[in-house]
Amino acid sequence: MNIANIVTILSSLSPLAVVLYLAYEKYQSGSSDLATKIKQEYKERNDQLEQRIKDLEDEHHEHSVQIGKLEAVLEEKEKQIVKYETIFANRNPELNTILEEIRTFMRDIHNQNKYQTDILEKRQERDKTIDEASLRHTGEPIRVPRPFKK
Repeated sequence: MNIANIVTILSSLSPLAVVLYLAYEKYQSGSSDLATKIKQEYKERNDQLEQRIKDLEDEHHEHSVQIGKLEAVLEEKEKQIVKYETIFANRNPELNTILEEIRTFMRDIHNQNKYQTDILEKRQERDKTIDEASLRHTGEPIRVPRPFKK
């Protein structure tokens, strides 16, 4: 092989080498562009997932508040049920208190009536005694002195 053949072979291989080099550079730059695009897509997806997590946490908080309110309502309803059960069982504490107050009031009225009845009976006995004394007395009626008016 002579030098002319070698130069011809090298001159025909040099465009091939240049094409291979350019293809390699394009591959390298393309892979870095591809890596950049993949990183960007992952970053966007990560941002979307973080936003979704935040939204779900907000929903969770709202649901927790609603559950708390519902638990409070349920507890109040259970108290009402117990209160109604005691009413239906004829053990209403408010009614018992009111009845006890009425009983005390009626006892006081009875005692006052008894006192007034005693006074009335004594007055009737006194009037009867005065009438009997007046009937036995012949002459001027007995006068009871009244206090002087000033």
